[in-house]
This record gives sequence, structure tokens and C-alpha cells, in this order.
Amino acid sequence: MQFDSHVGRMFGLVLDLSYRQDGDGKRIIDAVKSELAQFATDTLEGEDLFYLYHPEVWEPVEGVGSAVSVISNYETDGWLINVDYAIRQTFYVVEAEDEDLEQMVLFVTDRVQDKAPFRKLLLVLRKQEMNCKFVLIGVGSHYKKNVLEEVAENDNFSYIHLDSPSELQGVLLNSRS
Repeated sequence: MQFDSHVGRMFGLVLDLSYRQDGDGKRIIDAVKSELAQFATDTLEGEDLFYLYHPEVWEPVEGVGSAVSVISNYETDGWLINVDYAIRQTFYVVEAEDEDLEQMVLFVTDRVQDKAPFRKLLLVLRKQEMNCKFVLIGVGSHYKKNVLEEVAENDNFSYIHLDSPSELQGVLLNSRS
């Protein structure tokens, strides 16, 4: 995942995480949030926009502090989300911003089992030329790696597997240089 020097960047984020605990007894969602907040602190700049999927929110926030706040305040009830809807809504929010912005959607999961949620998005992307990049991040051993690997075979997609959520910030920071 390379970040170019654009006017700014637009990051979208979808979290599909359970209440599972990692090997250290910490909830995976808490570890991921901590890593993402630090990544936002180290990466975002004044002109950058950030959107964290929420079914009732369609506007990104601007600035590092707002992004860190959104990430830190994210909470889930642990139930499955409609991944298809979440990914497409996030994509539409990201794609609606200025085309000069570098656009990226991060999808972080520890439980995806099926490629079906990505089918409609893949159809949309095939019909139109899009500038948006997607980074699919699987955490742990409870999701089906082959699902994300298959989706990442498509243009604009890349896949990263993490054994532990504590690897997230380092992988994202190292992959941007």
C-alpha cells in the first residue's frame, strides 16, 4: 500500500470484529482500535479526511483529532454487521469526495467467512474506473483467509494477514513507505 503525495487523502474504515480475545487476553477490537488510533496519529495530516462506517453516518471527519476520536469511541455489540452494505456505504462515502484525494478503504475483520459481501462491490468496480484502493486485513485464525485472498486478486485490492492485532500499526506504517 503506497501513499502518494496528493492534495490530501480520504480514508474509509470498516470494522468487522467480534468480541474474541487475542492471546494476551485483550479483546481483539480494543487492540485494533488502539493500533488504528496510533496509525491515524502518525499518518493523517490536516487536509486528510476519515470515515468510519456507521449505518447512520454519511460524512467523513477532518483532522487527526477527529479521526482518533471516532476510532477510540467506536463500539460494537459483537453482532454480525451487514458487510456488503458496510463496505459499499463506506466506498460511496470515500468515492464521493474530491477525485484529487487519494482514496482508500480499509476493511479489518476477524470473522468474514464468505465472499458474497464483496460481489456487488466487485460488480460496481468492474463497470467503472475507480481510483479507490481497498486493503483487506484479516486478524487471527477465525476468518477464512481464502475469501480475502480471492477478493484481493482483483485490481484495486490488497490483502494483509495478521496473527495478532498488535501487528496492525507496524504493517500499515511499513507498507506506506
